[in-house]
Amino acid sequence: MKDSLLYSTAGQLSKDFLKQIALDAGTGLRFDLTLLIIRLDLGIPFYKPYLTSRERWIFHDFNMGDPDWRKENLVLNFAIGYPF
Repeated sequence: MKDSLLYSTAGQLSKDFLKQIALDAGTGLRFDLTLLIIRLDLGIPFYKPYLTSRERWIFHDFNMGDPDWRKENLVLNFAIGYPF
């Protein structure tokens, strides 16, 4: 099989890679258990690079009181990892 068939260019960064990086803010909890770190984070995206150019910044949509907005935009992450 050719290498071109094995690898896609969809995940490659271009010269405009700053436009491909998402931006968000949030808060979280971290529990250091010596052997493991357990992390729980809640984030709100500010910039979504996968949307059209006029819709990428979501400050105009910010509405914490709307349950549909919260469902689409609040991101809860749970992670277990090693302390490095």
